[in-house]
Amino acid sequence: MFAQGKQAMIFEGIWAYDTIAQIAPDMEVGLFALPITDDAANTKMAADVNGTWHVSNTSKHADVAKDILNWIVTSDAGRNFLLKECQVIPAMKDMQFEGSNPLSKDVAQYISENKTGLWSWPLWPDGFYNESGKKLQEYISDGSGDVDATLQSLDDLWGKLAGTN
Repeated sequence: MFAQGKQAMIFEGIWAYDTIAQIAPDMEVGLFALPITDDAANTKMAADVNGTWHVSNTSKHADVAKDILNWIVTSDAGRNFLLKECQVIPAMKDMQFEGSNPLSKDVAQYISENKTGLWSWPLWPDGFYNESGKKLQEYISDGSGDVDATLQSLDDLWGKLAGTN
């Protein structure tokens, strides 16, 4: 719906770009940070590493594997592969994002401005993730469309699990 211009926003991340671009290759898209507190100064883009490469401490060829990883981040060919071919947002300070994905460019910009933070869900009270999912599923499946009741049930659940009720 978003890529077809039938809705203004979607709640997604950089992974959505390839699908959007297949449907609407000329569509201008971008990401913005969502507030997680009432203080606008705390508004940061939730970002973290979605993949890592490592060498097992039980590897029989750890030195070779480390050499390959070092080659990727230090050689021109390796950096080209990482930054241009894979379009990785680099975690290393001496590298800059060089890809064409505009959503990744937005994330890289937030990173460069030190405006990124943790996802909010690790801050949720224990059990809220699973229990809130059940309540949202009930809202979707029962067809009542009672937004206010659903939001109140989520507030009540939060209060109960956080010990504020």
